[in-house]
Amino acid sequence: MFQIKHLMSTQVVSISPNSSIDEAMARLVQYHLDAIPVVDPEGKPIGLVTSWALLDFVFHCWPGQPRLSQYMKTPCPSVDKEDSWSKAAELFRSENLRTLPVTEQGRLVGFVSAEDLVRTIHKARSLVREVLAEQRPEKAALL
Repeated sequence: MFQIKHLMSTQVVSISPNSSIDEAMARLVQYHLDAIPVVDPEGKPIGLVTSWALLDFVFHCWPGQPRLSQYMKTPCPSVDKEDSWSKAAELFRSENLRTLPVTEQGRLVGFVSAEDLVRTIHKARSLVREVLAEQRPEKAALL
């Protein structure tokens, strides 16, 4: 079974809850992310700020200096690096996300994207097709 650790990126990008919305936007742009985890001082995700939430801020143009915590999804949806790919797939669907933080013992260790998951499934299906084509050509056409 594919585990998250086989699909994930180990790049760790996060932001503190005291950061500004501008800082969050800058990190999303700099690292080409769709979401950024908000972490506590120990590196544990406490929320997730998505590009959708920041677009909501931009379009509503609320006055003042709103806090990042107003735009973060809590609790932070995440997967453990030992979880199966199916847990990530379910969270992508149920939470309407394209990127999930990956944790190990509760601390942020990377990201996994829906694209990572689709790419891996595509490669696995292609490999199965090749093997079946060699062994049972009639079954390979069904995949």
